[in-house]
Amino acid sequence: MDLDFLLDKIENYEPGLIDIIFSFVFPNCHQDQEGEYEYVLAKPLKGTNKLQKEAFKDNKNLKIVILDKNIKVIGEQAFSGCSSLSIIIFNDNLRVIEPKAFLECYSLKSLRIPDSVVTIRWSAFSECSSLNTLFLGNSVTNIEGASFSLCSSLKVLIMGNSVKDIGYAAFYKCFNLRKVRLPDSVRNIMIFAFARCISLTEINFPENVVSIKQKAFDDCLSLKEITIYDKTSYFVNTFGFNTEIITIYT
Repeated sequence: MDLDFLLDKIENYEPGLIDIIFSFVFPNCHQDQEGEYEYVLAKPLKGTNKLQKEAFKDNKNLKIVILDKNIKVIGEQAFSGCSSLSIIIFNDNLRVIEPKAFLECYSLKSLRIPDSVVTIRWSAFSECSSLNTLFLGNSVTNIEGASFSLCSSLKVLIMGNSVKDIGYAAFYKCFNLRKVRLPDSVRNIMIFAFARCISLTEINFPENVVSIKQKAFDDCLSLKEITIYDKTSYFVNTFGFNTEIITIYT
């Protein structure tokens, strides 16, 4: 039995089954917030649906986390500073990822945010410097400020079809991000949202975008040309001086 077997079984596990699988595959697994274990089945505070604030903060040994199916909220800084964390398996009931929940998780390489998640709070995944692939589920409406800032290895970004607001510096200094496809749901792109994405060469702006704030694409040195609709408001310093703006009149 190996990790692939575990992942196959996890999606629709029956009560108690995951505990058995974990104890068999990972004999040093732990299921609460005491100690520094490599593999953890994270459970909510008793009588709640929330993983407590700073639950596993600065656990340098933690590598794999599976969220109990009853967790709907990941608390602030719950996994902040877990520099060895490489796999996080979310459940399908998760709704909110609170501020700095995964700040400085340097070993995370790929994330698939489930469709159940509505809000990703500020700096939730900031400084996850190895993160290269990000899939945002179809219920995320708000990506708050600096949520994925300084994810310097990020190359693949797939947004779900419900994102309305991309917050302040949400993808700031994602140096390797090359192409972004914004869904039709996007309305507002805030200050510094994609600033210093120096490899960005291509991004679309759907007709429904209402506003793009100052310096949202500041220092995007590879972004040579963009096309934007005339009803979208932007500022003279929204884009770098090297970016040609083509306007579509409706």
